[in-house]
Amino acid sequence: STLLRFLRARKMNTENAYKMVRSSVKWRADNRPEQVVCDACAQNPRSHTLREIGMDRETRPVFYSSFAGQLNREADDNIDHIIMLLERSFEIIPAQQLVWIIDFAGFSAGDLTPSTGKQALKLFGDHYPERLAAVVVLDSPLIFSGLWRVLKQWIDPQTHEKIHFVRMRDYKPVLESMFDADLMTRIEDELADTRDSARLAAKKWWEEPPLPPPRPEGRFIVPDADLDQNSIATQ
Repeated sequence: STLLRFLRARKMNTENAYKMVRSSVKWRADNRPEQVVCDACAQNPRSHTLREIGMDRETRPVFYSSFAGQLNREADDNIDHIIMLLERSFEIIPAQQLVWIIDFAGFSAGDLTPSTGKQALKLFGDHYPERLAAVVVLDSPLIFSGLWRVLKQWIDPQTHEKIHFVRMRDYKPVLESMFDADLMTRIEDELADTRDSARLAAKKWWEEPPLPPPRPEGRFIVPDADLDQNSIATQ
């Protein structure tokens, strides 16, 4: 499945995919991403807001982040946080892709720097190819348009098609097509908390676990360790 992601990222060109895999293997050997921790969050859990909140209907992890409440804007620290979350999520979840909701509540002129976005795009493009199933950019302000024009030059066409800009007034039908009712309730709570300064100040999002995966009728999502393969196959 990993090799297929690299092949898709290089449009099934085996030579280019091979070069990409070799480069990424070397990067993993040099940087040991599976051991990366977010030192900023270890010192202050309010440093970053990116976290996993549940799974979509295809049992892909759903990440949520907002600018409001985030105390650390350093690009390198943010990249460490992303790496840590990616490694931990996909270590225990068999899915190959994720959905990321980027809530622009709290975005300000101080966030108009391309460094974090550029590094994140390079990280996904070089070492986590085809991990993004969809990115929902929620309620981005007009001042972001200039930064977006800069960032677009580093986004390949395949990834660009997965990025959806959604206004707050339009978000419900968009997200309801992707998530079940339980996760929608969680997302609505996250959006409300993020936009209420008192609730945000009291919120300990780092202590809130993601919702369990949805269980559509007739489909078994997460097998219990005590079940044998025959019983799993019948569920």
